[in-house]
Amino acid sequence: MPQIGEIRQGREIGYKNDGKNIWQACELCGKERWVPLVKGIPAYKICNEEHIFQNTKIRSKEQGKRWSRENPERRRELNHKCWRNVKEEVITHYGNGKCACIKCGFADIRALSIDHINGGGSIHRHDIKRGGTSLYIWLRKNKYPEGFQTLCMNCQFIKRAENKECVGKNKKEK
Repeated sequence: MPQIGEIRQGREIGYKNDGKNIWQACELCGKERWVPLVKGIPAYKICNEEHIFQNTKIRSKEQGKRWSRENPERRRELNHKCWRNVKEEVITHYGNGKCACIKCGFADIRALSIDHINGGGSIHRHDIKRGGTSLYIWLRKNKYPEGFQTLCMNCQFIKRAENKECVGKNKKEK
């Protein structure tokens, strides 16, 4: 059995290539095996795909967190773009294929929102524990359930007044 750190040519150990290889132990599990040398440095420090996948996954997560900390403005910008795309997709679906209010045709996405057709939005948001942007994600994940529509904020408030819906902390009896 070779000793840790022993170096041999590939053909000496049964490999097709003639490059140098070093006998070394995996840093994670301790399993010993031949590893090719690249410019005098072992090509691998860990032994198999599972270790490599886990190590890459952890490293990637750490790199992502570090990048987010180092680039807060860019991260915010990318998040905003992503959320806007999700909102636009959901608004378009419930707007009958248009990114516009189904009542008046208003098309500025900043003032468009999802409305529960039969009311009860507050209770529904509480039940699914989601509101705002998370509601749009929930709608998409649940394959756009029925009972929703796209309305602009003006039409939302008009509908609320017509249905005598109370909103806010100081709800009065109807």
